[in-house]
Amino acid sequence: MPYTQEELDSGDVEFYTNFRSELRGKYLDKISKSANQNFRDENNVLYSFEDILTGNGIEDVNLDDGGALHKGTLTKEQRLKQSVVSNNEVPLYTRTPLLENVVDRSFSELKTITFADELPAGIENEDLLSSLDASDSRKYLVQNNQRRLFPDLSTILASGHDFSKFKAIALSIIKQIPEGEMVDWYYEN
Repeated sequence: MPYTQEELDSGDVEFYTNFRSELRGKYLDKISKSANQNFRDENNVLYSFEDILTGNGIEDVNLDDGGALHKGTLTKEQRLKQSVVSNNEVPLYTRTPLLENVVDRSFSELKTITFADELPAGIENEDLLSSLDASDSRKYLVQNNQRRLFPDLSTILASGHDFSKFKAIALSIIKQIPEGEMVDWYYEN
């Protein structure tokens, strides 16, 4: 029968206690070696460690507590070197030419939404359209003076449209209607 977490944490299960102590010992050795190098490698990259008990960074460990896991492994000075504090302030950018140099706010790649002022002759909102070209299987719904593409056959069926209601129109006329969002499968008449 497996052990409960309470039984494992109680210290009564010797193999687990030894296993955990060995892992903690290896981890504390790594911290101690890294602390002697100011928590940085040869490329000046900062190593970061956490307190096993709290999950917080070791810069928050209370070394004054007599039972602290890290007592004897770290000094207060070493612990403080684990954290980095920057004295540089982030510049405040207001709507000036400097902001435009830092953040490109001219989003030219975003899609513009357009609506037809007037639909082509013989086409009305809520019409179902298909192309006269037999090789083009796309189907459209006209709504709000836009053509909305049905993504697949199941969307047409799920929305309850009758295939006999589709108007076959030249693709050049269909393209005169601005493109809108795709028809969702949950569309209702």
